[in-house]
Amino acid sequence: MCRSHANRERLKICAAEEHRQTYGIYYLNVERDEVVGRAEEIGLFEHDLDLLRAGRGGAMAVTGEPGIGKTRLLAALGVAASEAGVITVRTSTELAEVRQASGAVVFVDDVHRLESDSASVLEELVRVARTRPLLLVLAYRPRQVDPVVGAVLSSAAASADLRHVRLGPLSLVETKELLAGHDDIERVHLEGSGNPLYLKLIAGQAAEPTGGLLAEFAGLGEAELRTAQAAAVLGGPFTLDVLSEVCTHDPATTRKAVDVLVTADLVRPGELVSLLEFRHPVVASVVYRHIPIGERWLLHSRVDEALARRDAPPGRRARHIAAAGLTGQVDVLLAAACEASDTDPAAALRWAGAAGALMSHGDPRTSDAQALEARARLVLGEVTQTYDGLRSAHAEGTASVLYAGRALELLGQYGEARALLRAAVPDDHSPDAAAVLSDLANLHTDAMDFVSAADCATTAVGIAQRHGDRLREAAALTEQAWARGCAGDIEFTRVVVGAAAALVDAMSDAVVMRDLRCLHQLALTELLVEDVVNTYRHLVRGVELCRRTGQLYIFSAMLELLGEVELRVGRVAEAVATLDEAVHQAGRDDLGPQQSIATGVRAYARYWQGGDVAEILADAETIEARCAGLRYGWAVFGRCMAGELIALAGDPQRGSRLLLKLGGGPDIPLVASRRQVRTWESLSGAAMTLGDTTSAAQYAELALRHPTTAWSASRRGLAQRARIRAIPGEPSELTAWASAAAAEFAAIDHWLDLAITEHLAGRAFLDAHRPDLAAAHLDRAADHATACGAGRLTALVAATRERLNQSPRPAWTSPLTSREIEVAELAAAGLTSAEIGRRLYLSTRTVDSHLGRVYRKVGVSNRIGLAQLIHAEGV
Repeated sequence: MCRSHANRERLKICAAEEHRQTYGIYYLNVERDEVVGRAEEIGLFEHDLDLLRAGRGGAMAVTGEPGIGKTRLLAALGVAASEAGVITVRTSTELAEVRQASGAVVFVDDVHRLESDSASVLEELVRVARTRPLLLVLAYRPRQVDPVVGAVLSSAAASADLRHVRLGPLSLVETKELLAGHDDIERVHLEGSGNPLYLKLIAGQAAEPTGGLLAEFAGLGEAELRTAQAAAVLGGPFTLDVLSEVCTHDPATTRKAVDVLVTADLVRPGELVSLLEFRHPVVASVVYRHIPIGERWLLHSRVDEALARRDAPPGRRARHIAAAGLTGQVDVLLAAACEASDTDPAAALRWAGAAGALMSHGDPRTSDAQALEARARLVLGEVTQTYDGLRSAHAEGTASVLYAGRALELLGQYGEARALLRAAVPDDHSPDAAAVLSDLANLHTDAMDFVSAADCATTAVGIAQRHGDRLREAAALTEQAWARGCAGDIEFTRVVVGAAAALVDAMSDAVVMRDLRCLHQLALTELLVEDVVNTYRHLVRGVELCRRTGQLYIFSAMLELLGEVELRVGRVAEAVATLDEAVHQAGRDDLGPQQSIATGVRAYARYWQGGDVAEILADAETIEARCAGLRYGWAVFGRCMAGELIALAGDPQRGSRLLLKLGGGPDIPLVASRRQVRTWESLSGAAMTLGDTTSAAQYAELALRHPTTAWSASRRGLAQRARIRAIPGEPSELTAWASAAAAEFAAIDHWLDLAITEHLAGRAFLDAHRPDLAAAHLDRAADHATACGAGRLTALVAATRERLNQSPRPAWTSPLTSREIEVAELAAAGLTSAEIGRRLYLSTRTVDSHLGRVYRKVGVSNRIGLAQLIHAEGV
């Protein structure tokens, strides 16, 4: 027996068994709730079933793609009919035996298998269903129907004797129900086109490995089977001439085989008339997996030869070279990896890895393969594997060192990354030197060595300009602007970041894809100079390019910064969703810096949205644990956020202690300059909560005197807000401070900060016994809080409004702050400290501290005395 004949016989045996397993049990033990979706189709059938029981017949045809669920739907309809007490008759091709049926539902599956001589019987059945109590339900694949049978069906539909119901693909929600528990539903849904059979095969949840698809190939002749196998090896759309070369048939035989495959709906004409393709990639993959391995290698080799004769690009040839193990085509694999490195890093990783595997020991191209593989792993987010692979392979060359440095940086090992890159700066001023120097500049800025950072970036700008590399020039300009901006030279930063933005905006996506870090750093620097509009625009572009290309190494950083911008402009719900994704992406490879920062910003967004305080504090504790003991800029920044969150969410004493320890005292010299004003504002608020008005005023004064308030609207607004809260002032002064702070935040579209400021101004005027002035601020605060979706702020504003609506305050309230009054009133009402804490979002310990100060100020010793005092004077 020849090899091809044996292969065909083996395929028939497998297909016959699969057909029995897949289709033979469809009508057994099928419950209606096993059918996902299809509620509308089942409803139509049940309506027809009601008519049948009333003595009226009808006919419906269920059509759709192979695997779409026609047979399973018929099984469910049969169960419905049986439950309704209606006789059911099921058949596939034996129509004559059911012509006399009456008062029953007749299910005819696989009508596309009927031959033309059955058309007259089918026509009679449709006519009978119109005139007698008989419900006829047909199911078929429209593309495979015999022309004569098809004419009968078309005529019946045209005369309204047959209602067609076309099953479409499942929705994403329905796919999630079908594949409950699968981890990558969105990808599977897209790849499976919503087809239940394909979805289950892709997800590995089918009853058997090929879902019965082999049965469709069982009846093929040898020429058709070999043609199908060659087509599966070709993959994707293919042309008849290449297919003929790979099959080694004469063109006439190949054409006839293709006609058979098209008639069987295994292969379809593509969008272009000259192209052919399998009806779905899943079908091609089933055929491919059943080609004997030796035959598969030979077919791939033939495909590559055919493509080479046509000067096909490396990317089209790479799969065939790798599959056939063609050692003489390593250069093509390397070219394919380079070609795909920006747009399809997963493919680049495959081709670079295949090239390395096919090289002999000592091959001079090894370093190129290592660099390409490292870059692909890096942009895919496989950061740890990138560094470990380069280190174990003792990879050399500027590109490999650059990727190793970036991996270390992403893992949070900034000192090691700086040392590695500093030792690897090329002396030849090659294009790669600009990239190394730009990365080194960023690391120097993190270490607050702004002079070295600016020097590295300036040198990188010159190198990039000499080589005419606009992308690396933009990246270097951005690092230069970032370093000078962090050092306080904001006017220079605005000019230079504008020049970098002009370069990037003039570039196509294909160019920007080469280094998406440039786009992220550009957005970060624009945010530093409070250009929110351009920051948002560049981040949206960056996130879209990350999604499109699969470059995940910078994805979480892009998302984190986008979430921060969304939070600032008052899109709180969107910010939480974006930051959720950022945290998830950063956690894929344990990217400490990105995960810590994203977790902190998300916790802040969740707090103002109205999230669980316990979860927010848990996030702060996680950040503190991850960053403790590290002096890198990202770690200090993360711990600052943790301290601010702890102070904000219920433990101002501990939060303040952490911030002061981290910053090196009240002047916080160890905190980056760009963060100091916000930290002082947080410290001031915590001090006021604790009743330490002296410290609160001291922090507010430090914020007001900070040199960056000369150019930063947000920092001027924060400083003014600290002043409103902590420094006593006449109503006219409070009005001026509140107006100034609100104007600063409005000018840069920081709507959440504006809403918070308006609320604090309202409380300040209440404390100053000016409810008339408080009302306007609280109205504006409520409007902005609602627009931002800041649920917690909305609740806080409502609580302050309750105070506003009450009668004038009695004498006992005069020495107390607004928070102390709130705590005292609740305690006098009989609430425990824990209940008060839940009501006001404070820890129990903080509530007790407030009560202690209240007792001292009003001259009582306990809750009983406080309640008696309040009752005597009135609330």
